[in-house]
Amino acid sequence: MILNLSCPSKTFLLGEYLVLNSGSALLMTASPRFELKIQTRGQGQVHGINADSPAGNWIRQNRLAFEKVDVDFIDPYKGLGGFGASSAQYLLIHIANQVLKNPDKHDDFNIEQIWRAYRQMEMVSDEGLRPSGADVVAQFMGGFSEVHMEPFSGRAFTWPMADYEVILAHTGNTVSYTHLRA
Repeated sequence: MILNLSCPSKTFLLGEYLVLNSGSALLMTASPRFELKIQTRGQGQVHGINADSPAGNWIRQNRLAFEKVDVDFIDPYKGLGGFGASSAQYLLIHIANQVLKNPDKHDDFNIEQIWRAYRQMEMVSDEGLRPSGADVVAQFMGGFSEVHMEPFSGRAFTWPMADYEVILAHTGNTVSYTHLRA
């Protein structure tokens, strides 16, 4: 069996730093979409996912579920970064595992459980910050998302200005979180 999953890319509009301290954020998702292709009759090969990433760690922790499954992650941005490839990998791997365990319940996903599992991965950035997981929630919901960390809640809504479009341009510049250190 071949399983194809996808989720949109993401952009923080407001609150990227606030959610790092249990606050709220507003995110937008867009195309192109990240893709995950699973071949259930495989040899445990994983392509496109770094072994030290959140998804790579999750695969390693759940290795029995993926030992006979081949995984291929397709990043439409080809590794440029900034649009949520790492969170997309985690989200799609988590959903793939649930589908593989129980193919009859493929529409019964609980984003809060996925988010909490992501937050418990004990990941810490070079700057000493734990990721919020708001991007995982937004990529699951799609569209525009309002995400609150504590207490957890997420709400998706559509773009409110039908006569206007949003255009994103990747500059290649990434802002470090070093200015957030205490």
